[in-house]
This record gives sequence, structure tokens and C-alpha cells, in this order.
Amino acid sequence: MKNIFKVIIIASLALFAGARVDAQEKKLHFGVTAGLNFQTLNSNDYKNNLGYKAGVAVRADLPAWFSIQPELLFHVKSGKLNKDTMLGFGYLELPVNVQWGPWFDEDKRFRAFIQAAPYLGYAISKDKSLDLDWQDINRFEYGAGIGLGFTAMVFNISAMYNWNFGSIAKYNASESFSKKFSDKNFSGFTLNISIMF
Repeated sequence: MKNIFKVIIIASLALFAGARVDAQEKKLHFGVTAGLNFQTLNSNDYKNNLGYKAGVAVRADLPAWFSIQPELLFHVKSGKLNKDTMLGFGYLELPVNVQWGPWFDEDKRFRAFIQAAPYLGYAISKDKSLDLDWQDINRFEYGAGIGLGFTAMVFNISAMYNWNFGSIAKYNASESFSKKFSDKNFSGFTLNISIMF
């Protein structure tokens, strides 16, 4: 777990390096973000299993009520096979949220917005309850989400539906693994709260 946090910290520094903060106009905001996911593994054998995500974010306010908010997350997604067994992965994930919505006051403290977010991810951990080999698993994921949210002072709260366009199985995975997982991935709802300064 310590290695995961080290990777997140190093990647966060790289992501935000060189950013210029205009303190007077407050066009750039840094913060932390966390949330829950209700992602479904599209398989009749697996049931929903609650997941979570946490990381860092930066939001740039643009003209015409637009904002862009890239995030760097550790995101756990899983499906439950039975009481003791699940298929789950921890992804290092980079979504880029493009937001649009009117500010309700001149100080830009309150607004409602819609957002779309393409994302990329890379699996850095897997659940130990299933004996799976990384050589069959497609560690890369990619997809997009769409949702709604609102800002109240330093808090951003949003709900999104995310579509995963990849597959859990590599194209050259073993026949037995490919048969089970070649058309399987994680898609579903996420709830998120960010604190931005």
C-alpha cells in the first residue's frame, strides 16, 4: 500500500509541475478528491461490489462557464463472485473532467454543472481471492463518463455514469481466461466529492 501512495504522490507532482497560480483571479484550484463507485462487471456470475477512489485534482476555470479538472486517482473496481471471492483491481487512473455550468455569484462560490470525462487507467494491484496471472490480464483501461454536479464554496459534488471501452482479458490471453473475460469490463455509477482551494 505504501508503494501505491508513493506512485500517486510522484505522479501528482509530475501532473501539477509548472502550473502557475494566479492568486488574484483564482483561475487555478488544487484539491483532494474521493468517492464511491457502483460499477458492474457485465457478467451474470458476478454481483455488484462497492468500490472506492481517492486522489488529487486541479481545476482550471476557463471563459464561457467552462472548467477543466484533471484528476489522478487510485480507483478500486470489483465484482463479487461469492462471499469469499471477487474479481477486483486497483487502477492508477487519470480522468479529465470537462465541466460547463453557470456561476450564481460574482465570487464564483456556487454553481451547477454538467461534465464529461474521458479517462485512462493502469491496473497496479489485484484482489488476492482469485488466483489470476497478470500475463492474461489487460492492465490498461480506457473509457468515458458523463454526469452532473454542483459547487458550494470549496466543495465539488458530482455523480457520473462511466463506460469502460476495454476488456479485462488481453487479446493473447489463454483460451480459458479469454472465454470468461474477453467481453468483460467495469462500467457504472460513481459518486464523488472534491475539496478545492
